[in-house]
Amino acid sequence: KQKTAYEIRPRDWSSDVCSSDLRRGELVDFGLLDQGGKFRNLYYDSDASAIIFVGASKRFVRIEEDDRLLRKVTSEGKIRAYFINPVDDRTTILRQQKDLDLKTPTWMDSSQMVTAELGIRGPGDGVLIDPKQWKILARGSAASLVGFLNGNTETKAAEVDPFPLRKLGKIDYSENIAPLLRKK
Repeated sequence: KQKTAYEIRPRDWSSDVCSSDLRRGELVDFGLLDQGGKFRNLYYDSDASAIIFVGASKRFVRIEEDDRLLRKVTSEGKIRAYFINPVDDRTTILRQQKDLDLKTPTWMDSSQMVTAELGIRGPGDGVLIDPKQWKILARGSAASLVGFLNGNTETKAAEVDPFPLRKLGKIDYSENIAPLLRKK
């Protein structure tokens, strides 16, 4: 049986296919088509303060709730958010977006390699990326990632990658997170 992106782990790929030889949490640029057929690279959003990717599929029951949350957090334009769908075709994604009035763009990962490399394990699972340092700052649901951005360290689902701020206890966004996002 062929594994889906939600079953693949980075160790399943050789280093010439993905960035498995990078340190944990580091990223390389990648590009995918969005639901409209436009090719997008991660580095296009390097001017953002943070980027959120949340796994999606037609069977994702919380997609409307996550869409509202992601639209709210991206409304000021400083943070970018996307769904990433490794299992559905473009027609299915477009139909779902129209039927549910979803506004968050969806990147289509038909090879399933980017989803696996990001470590997104299923629909609703997400990552928070610092586009200045090209690192994954946190993992979890859309709600936990937004909570992390707002300084909520008690959010259960946000498993922070090797990131020293966890040891500080209560994290203040303006004092602890924002300076890191501004560094390059």
